[in-house]
Amino acid sequence: MDCSDIKSALRRDTLVDIPDFPNIREWRSEWMSNAFHTESSTASMSELIACEFFAKAPVLPGVNTTTSIDQFVDFQRGAERACLREDVLRYVAESLHHIMGRYSEVEASVLMRHGPGSIAEGHTGHDKWLVPAPDLPIVNSFDPLCRLPRSSYVPRTSLVSVVPKTSWTDRVICIEHCWNQAIQQGIGRLLSRRLLAIGIDLSTRWRRNQELIMVSPEYATIDLSAASDSITTGLCNDLMDVPGNHVDWLQAMFCARSDFYSDTRKPTGQLAQLRSFASMGNGFCFVLLSCVCMAACVAARHIANGSRGPVLRSEVVSSFKTDFSVFGDDIVSDSKYVPHLRYVLQSLGFSLNTEKSSGCGPLRETCGAYALWSRSRLIFRRGLPRLRSNWDPAIDSLPSLCSLQRTLYRLHYHHTASAIRGCILDSRYGHLVVSTPRSEDIHETDAFVVLDSSARDSSRWNKRLSRREIPCYSLRSVTRDAWLADHVGWGASIRGVNPDESTGKMRLALSSLGLG
Repeated sequence: MDCSDIKSALRRDTLVDIPDFPNIREWRSEWMSNAFHTESSTASMSELIACEFFAKAPVLPGVNTTTSIDQFVDFQRGAERACLREDVLRYVAESLHHIMGRYSEVEASVLMRHGPGSIAEGHTGHDKWLVPAPDLPIVNSFDPLCRLPRSSYVPRTSLVSVVPKTSWTDRVICIEHCWNQAIQQGIGRLLSRRLLAIGIDLSTRWRRNQELIMVSPEYATIDLSAASDSITTGLCNDLMDVPGNHVDWLQAMFCARSDFYSDTRKPTGQLAQLRSFASMGNGFCFVLLSCVCMAACVAARHIANGSRGPVLRSEVVSSFKTDFSVFGDDIVSDSKYVPHLRYVLQSLGFSLNTEKSSGCGPLRETCGAYALWSRSRLIFRRGLPRLRSNWDPAIDSLPSLCSLQRTLYRLHYHHTASAIRGCILDSRYGHLVVSTPRSEDIHETDAFVVLDSSARDSSRWNKRLSRREIPCYSLRSVTRDAWLADHVGWGASIRGVNPDESTGKMRLALSSLGLG
């Protein structure tokens, strides 16, 4: 398939002169810089959609994907202890003390569990419980009856790998060992519970970030580059191992983290010291990053207000009511505190991502949402349409592509929607269920439905559930007879998913749902 057809269709819909694929990255960076930092920018939502549409599509023609492992290795070699001013260190440490609260090994052990991600041993699912658990106090609290197999060996090495991030770069992750990951999960979940005491729920905090950029253009967004790697062991020692702070958090995290990493590209398996305290892939990485960024926000507010005394708990609570909101490394701040916040963050060793950090321009971005303030008028878009799965025949590509096609159709990008349907969906998956573009007909669970204005209206009204339904495709579990028709349509018997014996992956088998 020639992906230039989709680009030509998008150009017709948005009226934006999209360059050739090898030049898209430079064109996107230039447009973003202008929209974020130029006050007189005339950026439009159509231009934003055009420059972001191919940003997540893998294997674009003529675009070479660069790996970030070399940068990660160079950072680990050169990572040094941040030289903090004594007052900045004290304010951030006091704020972090109020945010993190008290550590409890018993509570952390109760919250331990195996996550869905990859582990260094290669096990998946319930097989992770077959890995011998290290003989550590927190594991003994988790399994006091010793029902799990034990081992005196405590792994201290993670495996460095990459996962796709954008069309032109990868994201570096550290794959942890099985029980290291489980202990990290327990510590991270306990830390999330402690944040509830100051009114912060990380599971929904991204919504607060998006709400603030909709309130007023006076709220600025700050994004950090390689934020998780920038939290080094030296920085954590400076912030947590100080008089008056609980050192229990620091000791528990040191017991669970990996001290070394192994580059998976080298068959010799050379080990190097991991200076990042909690790299991407660590079970408490995201929560710890959020806490450090929150502490930086409170310290910046404390300095901006001219306070000289210690940071009080009430000051921490009030900071996140109107002035700040933090979700990982996505920070939304009142504009009057931005200079002080940037100073504190750079003092801690963080690097600002100027491409996604807002300035005096009309564009704001946080947690996947964009707010475009044009002449004091807000244009808000949550989740831009992006060609993520491209033409990858994986099972999860079909729902993503169908959802993208429906989104483009509703935005009146009919040429692009038709190109997605004809060039990818129909050519690869055959004929799909087609429905009329009425918003009440299509729901997020109707995964395998495309829109077309010329389609015959085959919807019906379900009196029992008081909703309109359409026929569509669905999946059935291979392990149990689970009926999914009540979520995605109606029908009688359907074919489901069959395991591929050669790879162990799941293979798609679809059948149209008929009228019941």
